Amino acid sequence: MFSQEKADRPSSVTIRPCQEEDLGLVVHFTAEWEAEHITTGYRAETAADLRVKLGPYFLLALWGEEVVGFVVASLHEAAPDEMAIFAAGGRYLEIDELYVLPAYREQAVGTSLMQAVMQAARRQGIEHFSVYSSTKRWRSMTAFYEQLGFKMWFVRMFH
Repeated sequence: MFSQEKADRPSSVTIRPCQEEDLGLVVHFTAEWEAEHITTGYRAETAADLRVKLGPYFLLALWGEEVVGFVVASLHEAAPDEMAIFAAGGRYLEIDELYVLPAYREQAVGTSLMQAVMQAARRQGIEHFSVYSSTKRWRSMTAFYEQLGFKMWFVRMFH
């Protein structure tokens, strides 16, 4: 469905909010994500699943005119004894999903999406961010988030 060849670099990546009319495309992206088998337990989402996530923290990346990735994040308040890294009652933005089509990875698309969603949160006074993942490519995932200033807090392994 989507090209697997590395894309030619456009002059810039554009980030914009996801709209209702974009949900069908994002559904296809989640199916692509599931088919890659890179995230343990990840299942494609429906338009109904995604519709409830529309808002200031659901952004799309465009490569020229083509949508090539998305980020979805949600606002939370740290409960007492829940998050040892944030003060109780403190608000933080949790990165729920970040996906970039394979042909556009390592082209700063994910970085652009993350910078945009963090900037949107900062405009609302949010200065703390959290991300968790069940990716099978955890080494590259942690390196990616560390370059954005994230620090390791918790590791869970299974056998």
